[in-house]
Amino acid sequence: MMTYRIAASVSLIAAACVFVPGTAGAEPYQPPELAFAAQGADSIVATITNPNASGLCWAVIDLDGSVHEFTEHDPAGSAGPGSTVRPVRSGLAPGRYRLSGFCGTSHTSPGQVRGADYFVEVPAAMPSTGSFGS
Repeated sequence: MMTYRIAASVSLIAAACVFVPGTAGAEPYQPPELAFAAQGADSIVATITNPNASGLCWAVIDLDGSVHEFTEHDPAGSAGPGSTVRPVRSGLAPGRYRLSGFCGTSHTSPGQVRGADYFVEVPAAMPSTGSFGS
């Protein structure tokens, strides 16, 4: 009789683990609409549009082989549902940068969708020219 009660309890626990309310039929996120451009000698401007009816979209940048949030956890760099933001990342060394973005419930939630990769060249500073007197 004791074995039967344990088996019935295990069956109920297994059934409870399989059904998660609120997830059935949930629409997956669409990837962000992204554009990136060099701005000046040390900056990149991102245009991040969230095409979804919920969640957030944000950009990421590859710095020396490590992926970082484009705005380093500043909430102003995340686009809410149906909105567009244009954050700027400054202080970059000249070089080629790989950028992308994600959409999801939050920056740490499972089920995030990644956008396409983009590459932007940040130019070296141009030497100043001009007249230094007459």
